[in-house]
Amino acid sequence: MECCDCEIISWAASTRGHCGDRVRDGMLAAIKNRFSSEFGTPAPIEWLTDNGSAYTAHKTRAFALEIGLNPLTTPICSPQSNGMAEHFVNHQA
Repeated sequence: MECCDCEIISWAASTRGHCGDRVRDGMLAAIKNRFSSEFGTPAPIEWLTDNGSAYTAHKTRAFALEIGLNPLTTPICSPQSNGMAEHFVNHQA
């Protein structure tokens, strides 16, 4: 979710959670949709996620850095940090 204008720039749904491959595909789709580029962001930007294993995996974090995303995770036990994402999910149901 692009926080400045509340635009959803990429998303994926699953009934079983997300694997690292799906997360990395989502990162690349977000870059393509937001910047019209397959090669990365024009400048480093923050990529905020929860602490799920697909998001914290070394391969995912390395890929994020490679395409210009600075991977950050929400504080543990801080549901407020996931508020926008939860709001989006609730409106898709």
